[in-house]
Amino acid sequence: MRSFLFSILIVCSFQNSLHAQTDGRLLVHLLSYMAADYGMAVQDGEIISEAEYAEMLEFASSIKELSVDLEDSSQAQASQLENLVISKVSQNEIKALVSKIKSAAIEVHQLQTAPIQWPRLENAKKIFAAQCQSCHGADGKGDGPLAAGLDPLPTNFHEPDKADGLSPFQAFNTIKLGVEGTSMMAFSDLTEEETWDLAFYILTLSQQSVSLTEDLKLSKSIGLAQLASKSNEELQKVYPRLKEDKALMAVARMNPEGLASANEPNHLEYARITLRKAEASYLKGNKEEARNFALKAYLDGVEPIEVQLAAKDKHFSVALEQQLAEMRSYIEAGKPTELVSSAVEQSIAMLNEGETILKDKGLSTWLSFIISFTIILREGLEAVLVIIAILSVLKATGVTKAQAWVHGGWVLALISGLALWWGAQTWFVFGGAEREVMEGLIALMAVVVLLYLGFWMHSKTEASKWQKFVNEKIGRLTQKNSMMGLAGLSFLVVFREAFESVLFLSAVSLEGAKGTNAAIGAGVVSAFVVIGVLAVLLLKFSKRLPLAQLFKYSSLLVAVLAVVLVGKGVAALQEAGWLNISLMPFETRIDLLGFYPTWQSIGAQIFIFLVAVVLWRWSSRPLQVKPQV
Repeated sequence: MRSFLFSILIVCSFQNSLHAQTDGRLLVHLLSYMAADYGMAVQDGEIISEAEYAEMLEFASSIKELSVDLEDSSQAQASQLENLVISKVSQNEIKALVSKIKSAAIEVHQLQTAPIQWPRLENAKKIFAAQCQSCHGADGKGDGPLAAGLDPLPTNFHEPDKADGLSPFQAFNTIKLGVEGTSMMAFSDLTEEETWDLAFYILTLSQQSVSLTEDLKLSKSIGLAQLASKSNEELQKVYPRLKEDKALMAVARMNPEGLASANEPNHLEYARITLRKAEASYLKGNKEEARNFALKAYLDGVEPIEVQLAAKDKHFSVALEQQLAEMRSYIEAGKPTELVSSAVEQSIAMLNEGETILKDKGLSTWLSFIISFTIILREGLEAVLVIIAILSVLKATGVTKAQAWVHGGWVLALISGLALWWGAQTWFVFGGAEREVMEGLIALMAVVVLLYLGFWMHSKTEASKWQKFVNEKIGRLTQKNSMMGLAGLSFLVVFREAFESVLFLSAVSLEGAKGTNAAIGAGVVSAFVVIGVLAVLLLKFSKRLPLAQLFKYSSLLVAVLAVVLVGKGVAALQEAGWLNISLMPFETRIDLLGFYPTWQSIGAQIFIFLVAVVLWRWSSRPLQVKPQV
């Protein structure tokens, strides 16, 4: 198996101009295998296996070539490694030098050696059953139903060298890179989080038979970073108790989430580290890499806790987001390194302040009620205004069947929002980028439909046009396609707000003190009652308006909402990294109006405003009546 591994890794290192980080991961992967397998080639200065020794020489040669991006001292160590293999030194000497080169490679290539959240072993168990069990077997012993026909055989994770010598970080690299020419493929379709989950799960397979007692607890001094980067053997050297008591090691591997209460994933610490990487990359002249690190600092470090932060200090949360956006805009614009470094320092100072804010006690019952009530009221009113505008027009026209489709659209949106929340909690993990992209794209889709709706309503404001519409077009509303369009708009507008509300309420639930879930539920119900009352009043009031005025005001309303939504949509795509950020020379930000101080978002709002004006004027043109024959 190692021969296949070596040959394919060498091919991978030179084919298709692999990305530098992939080369770095490949380098670390080779170093890990060399440290583990050298003892099978040389003992006491003598070659005990010619085939294994030949592989070690090839490993060393490949490591030397892959070390070209490291510092001069590390390149010299890589050359020394090849000489040590030729001299047939002991395995301990090889391991010591490999450890130094590996540390340098991880730092230079800025490889992530641990996840930012605790592994979800139940999720990994499902992935293993679906992707790995057919070869490795249900218990990971390499005896799956497809194993008999494979050469070499799949890895048995119960063998001592794998059970105790493999770290999750090494397993992560193997899952990412794969081993072509064997049954081990590269699982590039797995997310970073899923890959880490699976890497941790593999090390639990050999621990399944260990008996655990309820009073066993893992030492709080063992953190997630150590559990991810160290093998069982390495952990036992640092923590001798793990070697003395096998049950404790089983807890370390099988129940790492038990540490979560004492060692929550520190997203802000991840953001600080990643910002330093962005600064280092920028100082080296790699602007694109620096931008990516700055983006990851926000999406994976700040965005996951942004709602909790906003629940405690909304003003600070907005200021932190603006600061990180400003820093990223400096990188994208190629500003002087001094300015970028200063922005990084300011960002890190704010992250430190944010950490202090988050350490404050949880939300009180009363505050949880107020926040949940405000969230639903704010998000719900945005959707209700559009739905009311549609229903008012349809009631005036007497097309009751179309009204049912509109109601069906927003009801389906609420159900879909709840289903998405349940599915995300059960099967999926939405990263910051995915959430922002979903919100942004839904907002922009709603803008297109809103503009059409606004133009359609305004085109009916004159009596002659309305009469022509009634006589020639009203029948189309009874057709399925036309009603589907109204239902689609209703669905999009409400689903976006439902999705955003679920995110906020989930965060409030996590931040709340014990027993606040009832208060959150009461806030949600109270908000729905208020929204329902307002909706009824608006519908009753709309009946008294002249039809032309109803259309005119409704079309004006949806045009304004289109301008607001396009600002929100562009801002969301900027936060996801789909669009660059170019800051305006002022810091005014009005979330309610979707107004953000960037050229892209304001430019998009101006464009949509002009489109609305053009459509408004075009729909106001005099009606040309065909002469009767």
